[in-house]
Amino acid sequence: MNWFITLVYLMACFGISTILIDSIGPWHIFEKIHNWMSKHTPTLDELFSCYICLPTWEGILFSSLNLIFLPTIGLTPFNIVLQNIAPWWIIIPLDAAFTSGSIWLIHTVQSALEKFAYE
Repeated sequence: MNWFITLVYLMACFGISTILIDSIGPWHIFEKIHNWMSKHTPTLDELFSCYICLPTWEGILFSSLNLIFLPTIGLTPFNIVLQNIAPWWIIIPLDAAFTSGSIWLIHTVQSALEKFAYE
């Protein structure tokens, strides 16, 4: 069951990252937000353009929320594995790194498959 929770977690994070980075959104809302960020806050625009940076913060957010609101139920990978073993300051960075690396890997494989399909 833990592998299923991890798979759902990764698919949710990949979906959120794809929506926030690549989607134009309904009524072009994400496109407008990206355009505004590129003019006014380049650092934030850089964050919302990167498949390594954004999932890192997603991992931090979801791991923190899991530890605060559902401390007895593991919903992120290292909350599942290290729930009663390690403190929060170890679990959160590990979840951030795992989420970032996994989402980047999924994105890279998807990009390679798309490139292969169009050649």
